Amino acid sequence: MSQPTHLPLKPSLYPSPLLFLWNNLKKYPGDIAKALLAVVLTSAAILGVGYGLRTLVDKGFSAENNELLNMSALFLVGLAFILAFSAYLRTSTTAWLGEKMINDLRQKVFSHTMSLTVETFERNRLGDLLSRLNTDCDQIRTFVSGSAAVALRTLLQLIGGTTLLIISSPQLTLYVFAIIPFVIIPISLFGKKVKALTHEAQALDGEALSFAEEHINALTMIKSFTAEAYANAVFEKRQRKKLSLVKRRTHYRSLLISLVIALIFSAIAGILWVGAREVIADRLTAGQLSSFVFYAVVVAGSMNSFAEIISNFNLTLGATTRITELLDKPTEPPSLQGEEVGSTPFSWTPSAFHSLDFKNISFTYPARPDAEVLNDISFTFHQGQKIALVGPSGVGKSTLFKLLLRFYQPTRGEILLNNKPLKDYEIEKVRNLFTLVPQDTVIFNTSIINNIALGNPRATRAEILQAARKAHIDEFAAKFPQGYETELGEKGVRLSGGQKQRVALARAILKDAPIFLLDEATNALDSQSEQRIQEALRTILKDKSALIIAHRLSTVKEADQIVVLNEKTVDAVGTHAQLMKSSSLYKTLAKQQFLDL
Repeated sequence: MSQPTHLPLKPSLYPSPLLFLWNNLKKYPGDIAKALLAVVLTSAAILGVGYGLRTLVDKGFSAENNELLNMSALFLVGLAFILAFSAYLRTSTTAWLGEKMINDLRQKVFSHTMSLTVETFERNRLGDLLSRLNTDCDQIRTFVSGSAAVALRTLLQLIGGTTLLIISSPQLTLYVFAIIPFVIIPISLFGKKVKALTHEAQALDGEALSFAEEHINALTMIKSFTAEAYANAVFEKRQRKKLSLVKRRTHYRSLLISLVIALIFSAIAGILWVGAREVIADRLTAGQLSSFVFYAVVVAGSMNSFAEIISNFNLTLGATTRITELLDKPTEPPSLQGEEVGSTPFSWTPSAFHSLDFKNISFTYPARPDAEVLNDISFTFHQGQKIALVGPSGVGKSTLFKLLLRFYQPTRGEILLNNKPLKDYEIEKVRNLFTLVPQDTVIFNTSIINNIALGNPRATRAEILQAARKAHIDEFAAKFPQGYETELGEKGVRLSGGQKQRVALARAILKDAPIFLLDEATNALDSQSEQRIQEALRTILKDKSALIIAHRLSTVKEADQIVVLNEKTVDAVGTHAQLMKSSSLYKTLAKQQFLDL
């Protein structure tokens, strides 16, 4: 039966971004304890200044007592040293805590990204996924390293300062409390607006990064079509859209901060006026007024800081939400993710594979539900056979490989491995059965030898070099100054298309799986290189099974069986000689593409 197009959404594993942050922070209780100690010391020292100021004015200046004046001054100096020590402890601890937390979080996000389904990458832009690993993680680190401790210190100062205000003068404190609603209301209203705009701007950041990465990678293609101006115009349009959002966000943030400043300092001016009248009336001492004003400034400054802190907090919540959205995306089965580095993966013995049966396979890509790619495909593949898949472009040849590698599940029908449904095997066991030589080879920005080692990361250097020789890599590796240690550059820019394909073949040889999947394996090679690779393939595939997507591959004549695909289904099956007599499509393909037949 057909799989449903829309599956019910599973509940999020991370319903609260705040809880997610805490769960990642609480892994470091020692650092949290040191940071808390530093914050408490800082807040206590700042609040202690008010007491020292009151003593200095009332008992030092007013009473003209030199001893008390000296003691008050020494008390303030002592507080300064406590502030200096606590500032060092706080900044060093929170900076290191932020680095450790983000290091672990980035590893978690990267590991999760590597385990995402192919469908997820099909539905999401790569640049947007990368921005969560980079920009969003940086935002969280900035908050943890600085803003979080400042927020706690500000809260303690607000609570402590308010308490000391009440003790100093309950009457004047009423004036302070009267302005609180005028501060809280704009913070709440504008904070929500800033959070929404921030989330939207972060999403646009991801889109811009994806666009830039995609077009920079395709720079030679863009230059060949002289499309630089077009790409620049599109990128500029996206940047203008983001800039417009950022402008609105900056406007609301700035308006929020300016309103808070205006209200708070207007209130302080009013408090000074009322307090001065109280001193003149002898209902308040000059020292009490001085300490009260100091505490009022501390409280006002704390409330002002909260506007900026809440803005940064909203930025962090937006970044955290985007990361948890990524961590909620579906992954492949846990068995693939659970393999430890250095452990020995499951390996098929040469005789363990017996047969592959494609039984009435139909398939539609999830992102294109209205465009069926395969329809009722059936054929059987036995151990030791070489089967070629031929047909016009777009008939689903490469899609069959994706189904074999469990990147997708068939929409209808099933694939049987040794008479057992392929989906019932652990996914890494399935993939260890195959070795893929793709049409478009991926080359990493590392050495030749490391690129080959991808086929089997546990292989020795001698085994890697042996695979390289079989793929005739010696011929061009020797021409580089560093030989096999030569760095190949971004996407292997130092190699030609044919050289890249030889690296892909060497990887496949190194993996040495029972079944080779050759997807137009020599399509990028010149005639001479193709002949050399064909010779190597004959030797390599002698005792192997192989599924071969054939374009101009001369191996098709020697295949045990050829499956001709057309219009999403199987048009004919047979040997080369049989199909030349029975299949008009195959004869047409032979004339058009297999010119050497």
